[in-house]
Formats: sequence, structure tokens, C-alpha cells
Amino acid sequence: QEASSLKRDEAHQKALQFKPDISELHRTLLSWDYQHDGQFPPKAQWQLHSVPDTFSDFKHYRAVFEPLLLMECWAQLLQSKDDPPEYYYCKITSRSYNGHWLDLEVEFSSELRREWFLTGNDVVLLRHQEGKNTLLAKALTGSFRRPRNNPAEAGLRCYLPPDTRDPGLDIWSQWEISKVFSLSTLHREYAALVAAQYYDFADRILRPYLALPVKVDAQDIKQMRDKHKVNEPQARAIVGALKSDGFVLIQGPPGTGKTSTICALISASLQTHAPSKRKNLEVRKVLLCAPSNAAIDEIVLRLKGRYPSLKVVRTGAPQSISLNVKEVSLDSLIEEKLGTEGQSKSREMTKEMVVARQEFQTVKNLRQDKIQELQKLRDSGSLSDSLETGVKQLTIKMAGLRQRLDNLQDKRKLESRRLDTVRCRARDEILREADVICSTLSGTGHESLEQYEFEMIIIDEAAQAVELSSLIPLRYKCTSCVMVGDPQQLPPTVISTEASQYQYNQSLFVRLQKQRPDAVHLLSICY
Repeated sequence: QEASSLKRDEAHQKALQFKPDISELHRTLLSWDYQHDGQFPPKAQWQLHSVPDTFSDFKHYRAVFEPLLLMECWAQLLQSKDDPPEYYYCKITSRSYNGHWLDLEVEFSSELRREWFLTGNDVVLLRHQEGKNTLLAKALTGSFRRPRNNPAEAGLRCYLPPDTRDPGLDIWSQWEISKVFSLSTLHREYAALVAAQYYDFADRILRPYLALPVKVDAQDIKQMRDKHKVNEPQARAIVGALKSDGFVLIQGPPGTGKTSTICALISASLQTHAPSKRKNLEVRKVLLCAPSNAAIDEIVLRLKGRYPSLKVVRTGAPQSISLNVKEVSLDSLIEEKLGTEGQSKSREMTKEMVVARQEFQTVKNLRQDKIQELQKLRDSGSLSDSLETGVKQLTIKMAGLRQRLDNLQDKRKLESRRLDTVRCRARDEILREADVICSTLSGTGHESLEQYEFEMIIIDEAAQAVELSSLIPLRYKCTSCVMVGDPQQLPPTVISTEASQYQYNQSLFVRLQKQRPDAVHLLSICY
């Protein structure tokens, strides 16, 4: 009984960490009037506060950061108006209330561009075709469908605050719909803001604490230099990071070899003979992240070149990964693991379906011709038994072909399900065996990584990330988080000038550094 209670507590703790309630973000955003173009969102009730160096508790933390994140969200919405909108016609086919939410099903009346689709992160604008009414909505996850030979469909969620009237969202009413912007990163930053109180590093986030650099043995420094071909400040930073828990900061001005230091630190961390401090780790693992795709791909490329024996996996959307590191992308590794078996079988079935469809269409056309011929004869008062027999035979043949098509369709669905299962298994296996998982900060919020713990989390270009972005990878259990960056370079990019005035564009790296500047490892040799 005690064991099952412990399991329940663990599951509850995990849910708080990985599945926080972010509905407040949607409620606020979807209640905004899109036509409003002031610097502050309409009816903004909050007060902005500068980010302090320390916080009393997570209520204080959220009270400071939530309004600033919403200001940034509003600024992104305003910026999206600079791009010409791409409108499509749609009609509402069903509507239902779900608590405070109004959920709609819409059917598209106009032809969609092949690349156009909706995900659960997309905010859309609904504009009434006859009036001036507009309304923001969020696409529901997994609701966008493009059935063959039928109009595309999607599910949308709206929020109508108690003081607003329904803008005419009646069934069969016609609307124009366009994408406004994606909440992908904002979702994950907001989730991190809500869940940070349950992280291992919670206290260190509220009240930054950096231990003074540990004393390192001259012999350890020499070994590190010889083995990894690094200079003395780099070796000191690596040895110091390996001997520390919690946050570790490494500052490197341009040309001081930050990437070389990170690569050597990863290799040294994985090669150390000391037992893992994480009891649940089958394989020592490092999570490597950076704010941008370009930054993470650059390290992956260097890591592959310097330490080819490391099992490196780059996660993320295929289109955002550089061709130079495509071979270690999760999708490529999955395809490689599955081999040609899945692809060739799928191609074969598609080919079979195309042939069956063509045959069905040929018989259908032939039958239609014979029916027209028969009709002409009937109109002229003639009869043709052979034509009638021919039509009957073609009708029977069509029924058989239709049955065959249905069977092929079912077979393809089953094969697709089987392939999905095999693909999931392959993905889990690849991630489980990986030494280093590499991702953007936002990408570390993906659910595929939720089951893993890490020996170390490394954030490159940490001084170029807003604090809430740096919190995303801290949802995972880890022993230390090493932040590498240069606060002397440009601060993180923030669109909202108001939020920047209240230090929203300050990185967690800088807030930690302020607490104890002498605890930062400095890379001082320029090349």
C-alpha cells in the first residue's frame, strides 16, 4: 500500500512538472480585441514590476513574470499585423460550450494552399463576412483534417468573457479565417512559469545561489588539457563544472573557445568513472540546448567532428535542422532504424490503391456511357437486352472494386498504425541509448523527453535567452545546469519595449551572475 501511495505521489508530482494548467494564458489572450492597437492589451488589469534579483516565493515570481510575458505576447500579436493576412472562407458546422469555452467545428469553403494547416499552437482570427465582427480563437490540437474529396475541417476554441456578447457565432454562419501567430514557444515559457515551483532547482531560481568555484587539483587540470586539447582557463572551467552541483556559469567573450569547452565538458562528463548521481539513469545523459537552431546545430557539428563515438541525437522539426547535422536528427535516425521495410510497404500499398482507383474510375465511366446509350434507345422506343446486361455486369464489377478499395483502405490504416507503433518504439530506443540529446530551449518542452533524467543540462548562449526560456529544460531532473554565455553581447531579443523596460530582456545567466560575480568561470584566452 505504501509503495502504491508513493507511486501516486510521484505521478502527481510529474503531472505538476510536465502538465501544468496553462488555460489562464488562453483565457487572457482570447479575450483580447484584435482591432485594438495600443501598446498595452485592451482592459489590461495588471501592473508591471521590474524583475528583482531575488523573489520571496513563487507567487511573487509569477506576479512579476506573468504580466511581462503577456506584454510580449501582445507585442507578437501586434507584429503579426505587419504581414498581409491569408484569409480562407469557412462556415461553422457545430458549436458547444465546455465550461467557459465555446468550441466550434468549422468547414472550409475555399481551397486551401497545400502547405496550409493548423496545429494546437496556432491562434487564428475569425472575421465575419457580412459585418465588422472579429474574434480570436485557438486551434484545437489534432482537430485539423483534410478528408479526401471533402472540404477541410478544424476545431476552434473561443473564450467569451461574461461581459461580452456573442459576435454571431451561429451554426452555418460564414466567416473568414486567417492565422495570426504561433504560441509554440510562449506555451512552453508559460508552462515553465507555472510549473517552476515543482522543479528540483526551484529554490535556486527564487534566490540565486552560486557556490564559489571548487579548488581543483593541478594534476586534474593537466590531464584535462592533455586529453581534450583545451587551454588552462577552459580546463579549470570544465573540472570546476564536473565537481559542482546546481547552477554553474561559464563566461566566454568572443573567440575564447566556448564551443570547444562545451564539447570537452560533455565528453569528460560522460567519460568520468564516478557513479552517476542520478539513481534512475541507465545511461549517463547530457541535455544540450541553446536559444536558436543555428547555435545548437553548430555545437552538434563540432561534437560529431571531435567525439565521433558519442551517441548524439538532435531533436526538433526536420525543416529547422541544418543539412550538416541531418544524419543525427531524431527523424533520420528513426528512418535509418526502420530501414526501407516500412517505406517500401507503404509505397507498394499506395501504388495498389492508385491502380484500383483508376480501374474503378474506368469501369464507372464505361457504365455511365452504357447507361446514356441505353437511355437514348429507350427514348426512341427501342430495347437492348445486351446493353442492359452490360450495365448490370458493370454494376456488379463496380461493387467488387469498391469493396476492394475499402479493403485496401482498411489495410493501409492498419499498416499506418503498425508503423506508428514501430516508429514510437524506435524513437524511445534511440533516446534511451543517447549520450547527448540536443535541442533548442523551446524544443526541450516536447513530451517525447518527459521520461528522462539527465546528469547535466548545458545551455549555450545562455545570456541570449529570456529567463523563462531557460526554465524550460529545468523541468527535467538533473544534478547540475551549466550555463555558457557572454553577457557583454546583445541581450535576449524581446519585441515588447514595455517589457524590456522592466528587465524582461534580462537572462537568468545575468541574474545569477549578479548574485556572485566571483563564482563565474571566465574563459580568458582569445584565439
